[in-house]
Parts: sequence; structure tokens; C-alpha cells
Amino acid sequence: MRGLALSGVTLTGTSNPPVPREDPGMRIFKPGGTYTFTFAKQGRYAFHCTIHKFMRGEVDVFGLVLSGPEGPVASGQRVIFAGLAPPGTESVTLRGAPTGDRVVRARPDGSFVAAVGAVTPGSFRAVAGRLVSPAVRVEVRPRVQAERTGNAIQARATPPRPGATAVLQTYDRDHFTWRGIARAKLDGRSRVRFSLPDGIDRVHVVVLGTKGWADGVSRTVRLSHGT
Repeated sequence: MRGLALSGVTLTGTSNPPVPREDPGMRIFKPGGTYTFTFAKQGRYAFHCTIHKFMRGEVDVFGLVLSGPEGPVASGQRVIFAGLAPPGTESVTLRGAPTGDRVVRARPDGSFVAAVGAVTPGSFRAVAGRLVSPAVRVEVRPRVQAERTGNAIQARATPPRPGATAVLQTYDRDHFTWRGIARAKLDGRSRVRFSLPDGIDRVHVVVLGTKGWADGVSRTVRLSHGT
């Protein structure tokens, strides 16, 4: 288990489920008991329970904390970042946005929110004076459009991803899953063309992710009469 905390902030925990617990100060608490601990300095604090040996974790403590999306986002999607600075901080700068730094006003308790559009993968940090948060990396899914043209499927990815691997997949009804039937590279215009084999009724195209890109998947193309 791993958590994030702001230096100088006191955290309160509860012994729940109803079994004894220990706080980082090595005190034992009865079921339902609470405890507090103040992380005075930045750093990584390891903790464990001497009663239940398998219960271990770490708390990373920073002077400035930033959090972002937990999973990949679609290219062009608005991404919400939230963070916490020391109480009384007036403003925080979000760095890494494609359009440049974004300055937001912090609330009296130090909390703040910033929204930016994510077009390509990126790494973001919050800055307040000399304080710098850990980097938050955002994975981005390209938008993939696929259409049937005669006995072929043509697809393209936006933003352009020339050289990326594209996979033509068909739905396997017997195994309730999609399976690949052909692979090719996107050309210099970020396009790809697949010939359609006989005996399939629906397909989609997946552009595989790499270097910060997540997999992009087109809508399903239904082939009413096969080929």
C-alpha cells in the first residue's frame, strides 16, 4: 500500500476492520481506536504492523502534492488536476501543458484545481515558490477512425502517429473476445489499409500504444454480408 501526504499535515487513521493496529510511532490501538501522526519533513516513510506481518506500506511526503487522471485519456480531452499546497499559498503554477504554464489560485487551505486539454502524452508538475510536486504522467489515446472501402478497411489516427503498429481485429464469438487477424504500420500520413478476409462480420482497428501513448481503438465496423 502506498499513499501521498503533505509535509507538516497531521493525518488521522482508524483501526478498521476491528482488529488491533499500529501507527508509525509504534503504538498499538484497539479495534475502533484512532491515531494521528504528523509528517514533519519530506521523504518516504515505511510502516508495518508487528501483529500482522503482511500489512506493510509507504507514505511519500512532499511539500506540494499533485494528482491527475488514473488512466489514459482521449486526445483532446479536458484533464482535471487537483493538488494541495501549504495553507496560505496564494497561487500554484501547473507546468507541462501544451499551451504553456497555467497559473491557478489556491484556496485558503492550500487545495487547488487546474484543467488543461491533453492532446499528446505529457508530464505535469505543480510549482509554488521553491516547492515542486512529483511529476504526474498522463497517457493519451489517439482517436482512430476506420471505414470500409470495397474489400478493405482504411483507418487513420489523430494526432498523427506515423510508424505506429495497427492491428485489425475481428470478434471471436466462440471465445467472447477480439483477436488480431492482420498487422501493419501507419504510413507517413498516419493511415493504414487492410484487406478483408472472407467469413467475418465485424472488425475494428487498434493502434498500439508506446512511449506514453495508450492503445487507440476505432468504432466497430459491421460487415453486413462479409466479403
